[in-house]
Amino acid sequence: MGRFIAATIEYVVWAVYGGKMKRSLRRVVHCVRPGALAAVLLLAVGCDGFFVKEGTGGTVPGNTGSYAYVSNPAASSTSLAAYSLTTGTLAPVAGSPFPLGFVPGALSVTPANTFLYAATNSVGFTGIYAYTIAPSTGALTLANGGKLVATRTVAAMDISPDGKYLVVLNLDGSTLNEYSIDPLTGLLTFASTVTYATPTGTVVTPSAVKVAPSGAFVVCALGTAGDLIFPYNAGTINPSFVSLATGSNSSGDYSLALDNNNFLYIARTTGLAVYSLSTAGVPTAVVG
Repeated sequence: MGRFIAATIEYVVWAVYGGKMKRSLRRVVHCVRPGALAAVLLLAVGCDGFFVKEGTGGTVPGNTGSYAYVSNPAASSTSLAAYSLTTGTLAPVAGSPFPLGFVPGALSVTPANTFLYAATNSVGFTGIYAYTIAPSTGALTLANGGKLVATRTVAAMDISPDGKYLVVLNLDGSTLNEYSIDPLTGLLTFASTVTYATPTGTVVTPSAVKVAPSGAFVVCALGTAGDLIFPYNAGTINPSFVSLATGSNSSGDYSLALDNNNFLYIARTTGLAVYSLSTAGVPTAVVG
């Protein structure tokens, strides 16, 4: 099975999807430069160590390529570019850029590389759309007859390592939603809502959400309000979260990553912060 990348211009993020092995691979690395536009990239590459085996994955018949999907949430951008990486260079996929009709704000690809989800908050289009990925060409086809598969004001979203659930961090600064994913159609079915509250006086800026490759946690980055670590099990988000402060009122957390050993990497305005998470989700700073 080939490799897939999805990207939006907001923060720098690398994540891994795909490979010929039965289990899919994923890596996520985030870099944020305060006050500047950066890119969000979901890279489909595989190796041991920080690259994390997750889910049962499986193979897509006829899938022999590697592809990158890149979007730009600028007001004038309403398309999604797709590139083949098979030769090691960027070669446009036939039909790219694919018109969306809205400004994309977040992208996510299923571990089996079958569906791409694009979220937007454009007036008249607000919500999540699903696209099927052609296994042999990487081309995108709008699913569900072009209709929304979920109506939410999305800040960020991520898919569970087993590929069964889509977790959405909403822009309202107080809720998370979870949807089950139909493996055949890509349609979403509402599963649950989790409400959270942050300390009084903090400014909540919902920025990133990640499901740990271990399947044990869902972590949200909320800007200067810090981070929330939710226990997670078999598609259930436990609302009893652990709070993680940024360490300074002038710093903020805007992107994050987790590896298969439950190490949490946070792109903080003051630098890259690293924590180890206990089985209860309690973070311990990694010195140095």
